[in-house]
Amino acid sequence: MDIFEMDTPAVEPTKEYHKAELLLMLDLINAFGSGFSLIGKLEFKDESQRIIPYELTKSLHSLQCAFRLSISGYYSQTITLLRQLTESWLICKNCKENPELRAYLLEGKGDRLNFFKLAESIGAEKIIYRGDFVFQSKFTHSSSISLGILKERATETLRTNPTYEKMMFLACAEVYIRNVTLMFECMYEFLASIDKNLAVNWDKQTSEVAKRTGDWQRELRNKYGKPK
Repeated sequence: MDIFEMDTPAVEPTKEYHKAELLLMLDLINAFGSGFSLIGKLEFKDESQRIIPYELTKSLHSLQCAFRLSISGYYSQTITLLRQLTESWLICKNCKENPELRAYLLEGKGDRLNFFKLAESIGAEKIIYRGDFVFQSKFTHSSSISLGILKERATETLRTNPTYEKMMFLACAEVYIRNVTLMFECMYEFLASIDKNLAVNWDKQTSEVAKRTGDWQRELRNKYGKPK
C-alpha cells in the first residue's frame, strides 16, 4: 500500500455531499489571498508591520493545507492547523501595543506566548479564547474528542484510515470559515496601514464572498443550533 498515492475513503463522499461548503472555502482562500496582490513592495513604518505580513502568510498556508486535510477526513489535523489562525489573529491584534510580544517574535526574547493574556488584553478572553481557542485545542491535544474521532462507533474498533463523518466535516468547515473571517479583519487593517484606499477596494472586492459566508453560518445555526 502506497500512502502517497492513496485517497482516503472520506474524499469521494466529502466532494459529493459538501460541494457548497468546499466552493465557499475555496472562494475564501482566493479572496484572502487576493489581499497579498495589493501589498506590493513594503517599507515598514514600525515593528508591528514586520510581524503582521508573516502571520498573514502563515495563515494562508494553513488554510490551504487545512482545506486538503478536511476533504480527506483528517478532522483533528484540520482544526489543529486552523487553531494557528486564532493564534495569528491574537498576535496581529496585540503586536502594535505590546513591546514584549514584538521582542519575542522578532528577537526570541522573553517567555513563550500566553494566548489567554493576549486575548484578555483586548477583551477577547470569553469568545475567542475560552470559546474558539479552547475548543480547537481539544483537537490539537489528546482529549476525549481527539481520541474519539479515531473510534468506529458501530464496532467499537480503532479507525486507522480516515473515514467521512458529516458532522465532523461541518465542524471543520465552520472553524475554517470563522477563522478565515477573523484573518480578513487583520488583512483589512494591514492594507489600511499602508493605504486606506487599498483596504477599501479589497473590502469591496471580497464583499460578495463575505455575504455568502454570513448566509452559510446562519443557515448552519438554524439547522443544527449553536455549538455547546
